[in-house]
Amino acid sequence: MKKDVKVPTPLLTGVGGALIGALVVFLAMALASPRTSDPDDAVSPEDAPPPPAPASATPEPSPTAPPGTPSPEPTPSPTSSADADSGGPSRTGDRQSMAGWDPVDEKGWMEWGGATMNTEDFTDALLSGNLCRSERWAEFNLQRQWSTLEVTVGLDDESGSEDGASFEIIGDGERLDQATMSLGESRKLTADVEGLLRLRLAVKGTDGNKCGTSTTAVWGDPVLYD
Repeated sequence: MKKDVKVPTPLLTGVGGALIGALVVFLAMALASPRTSDPDDAVSPEDAPPPPAPASATPEPSPTAPPGTPSPEPTPSPTSSADADSGGPSRTGDRQSMAGWDPVDEKGWMEWGGATMNTEDFTDALLSGNLCRSERWAEFNLQRQWSTLEVTVGLDDESGSEDGASFEIIGDGERLDQATMSLGESRKLTADVEGLLRLRLAVKGTDGNKCGTSTTAVWGDPVLYD
């Protein structure tokens, strides 16, 4: 004969509560623990998005000259040289020294050198020494290329105290300018040589000159202009 066993109600209630409590604790711990990342979910370096490009620097504006500032002037280039037939050195710009030019014709002793005239030094001068009363001259080929001649005339400061000289500038046979000078004097002569072929620089001693003295006539720094 089967015998029924009865479990006391308080015992069932206690066991059920214990099971429910254990389940609650397990669920709470499961939710609180961190989730382990899946290796398949990791992003490879090749698939990673590129880093943002750095912002480009804004170029600074070029400095601007203040209004009214003039532009720099170009450097002028030298003018072409004169023809070698003139016997002179190369021309520079519109000004040409005659120093060193070879005469195409001449009479008497004349040469290039330095002199002191009325206390002023002239390094490029045409000299004629030992003046008596005879005329001496040197003639140059201008090739009709020049318009103006400037030259300072007088006697070298080592000349005789009573001597003098008469200077003439002659172009194609026509007198262009002249001056008579004594010791301690000097004068700048200017002559129009526009279109001239030949230029003659002539000098002779005055009547009071003593032949054989050290008197020297000076054509100081002769210069031609276009």
